[in-house]
Amino acid sequence: MKKVNFITTLCLSLGIFTAKSQDYSADAFKYSYLSNPAGSARMRAIGGEHSAIGADISNISGNPAGLGLYTRSEFSVSAGLSGLTTKTNYIDKQNENSTNNFALNNIALVIGSKENAYSRNGWKSGNFGISYNRNSSLYNNFSFSGLNNKSSLADSYVEQINRNSQNTIAYLEGQDQFNKNTNVAQSPEAMYYWTYLVEPGTATGGPYKRFDFDKPTSTNQAGGFTSEGKTSQWTFAYGGNYQDKLYLGVSGGIANMNYDFTNTQTDSFVGGKYIDHFTANQSLTVNGRGVNVSGGLIYRPNNLVRIGATIHSPTWYSISESYEQSVDVKAPAVNAGIPSNSASVAPYDFDYELRTPMRGSVGMAVFIAKKGFISADAEYVGYNGMRLTATTLNPADNSAFSADNKRYINQDYKSVINLKLGAEMRAGNVHFRGGVNYLADPYKIKYDNINRDRFAYSAGVGYKSNSFYVDLTGAYTTYKSAFTPYTLNNSADYASAKIDSKVTNFTLSFGTYF
Repeated sequence: MKKVNFITTLCLSLGIFTAKSQDYSADAFKYSYLSNPAGSARMRAIGGEHSAIGADISNISGNPAGLGLYTRSEFSVSAGLSGLTTKTNYIDKQNENSTNNFALNNIALVIGSKENAYSRNGWKSGNFGISYNRNSSLYNNFSFSGLNNKSSLADSYVEQINRNSQNTIAYLEGQDQFNKNTNVAQSPEAMYYWTYLVEPGTATGGPYKRFDFDKPTSTNQAGGFTSEGKTSQWTFAYGGNYQDKLYLGVSGGIANMNYDFTNTQTDSFVGGKYIDHFTANQSLTVNGRGVNVSGGLIYRPNNLVRIGATIHSPTWYSISESYEQSVDVKAPAVNAGIPSNSASVAPYDFDYELRTPMRGSVGMAVFIAKKGFISADAEYVGYNGMRLTATTLNPADNSAFSADNKRYINQDYKSVINLKLGAEMRAGNVHFRGGVNYLADPYKIKYDNINRDRFAYSAGVGYKSNSFYVDLTGAYTTYKSAFTPYTLNNSADYASAKIDSKVTNFTLSFGTYF
């Protein structure tokens, strides 16, 4: 069984259903998934944010209780360089792509207060923090190609147009469906009809067929997908110190999300007489704003052990998106039949709300005098708790949209336990670090028979003096995924592109104390 990819789902939805029936579960997951270790270079080196490690700038967006361990103020900046390499196998051919991305990962300020050892109520100090943190990167880049002897993307157009009985010739040729002056259609079906990619089978319309007068046996297919974007947030946090034993903290975040993709696919027909090839183009622009809150604690029973726990609320996003698609059809150079032509669909704009999963983590750190520590965390992520709500439809359609997507989410996603293990060893002013981050497969079904577990391995080195520090970290992640360009009623007639991805991250942090 193949998982219908987001692009195919969206295209089918735009053409066949109202917004209430669209499957946005893949989008909810994409904007909720934190794919790489986060935080400062120090935290990234030990596998990501650890709930029992305090006095680190990452505590602002991680466990705010860690701010209670600060005894002075700190300012820090972290920047990163990421490299992505993808190898794609589609039918009978392999493609390889690579891209690099530079980003500001973190900028943060902690305002420390002096300890008051004689406080009557037991609270010795409290510290404020504010930070900008890049939570995840949404960039991607891959291509696929192969000789398809079973189908073409145009076959999915035929099945799409036949799903709706209203697609008669009279309907598709109506002035409200296609503007001949601008070549803009109001639906994908009208676009396919006016570019001659489908033809009617009867005098009134359906069942439609794929240009039977020009149906070759083989199709050379080539496509490419490029995306960019991120999820990030500004966080405001406070952490307090109670008798150097218990540290408590709270935070609030203002989240931002932006995402853009472009996708193209060209089908070239071997021996095509009337149509040499056609290219389908798709693009999506998404912007979202949200809020969340977090709370945490760290307990220090003695100088050797710290125990930490954190809970992060869902992020409540308000999201706006705009989707566009077009088709360019080219006839052979020596052809007196169908002329080359192109058409597009009017942009589709939609607003909705997303609730991301709740997260919680517990961890322990064991300190080896002043030589370093070993830390381990277990993180719970309730992906099946994601929810989507439409607000711009009528009440009945808003309710149906929420119910449908709740069913899709429960069908595809499950709660997971992620694990982190890290260590830091000190040799004078020089610190050496290493870690591993395990992200469990959140899918209930192994679509395309792929295990989507991820392992991120990291290592780093840092120099720390009484007034400043510099840290450098490298992390390496590999994972597998799949992309399905289109689907058909018969699953044997289409294929998925299997993708092997490798991500390399380098993070440099500089901080100063005052």
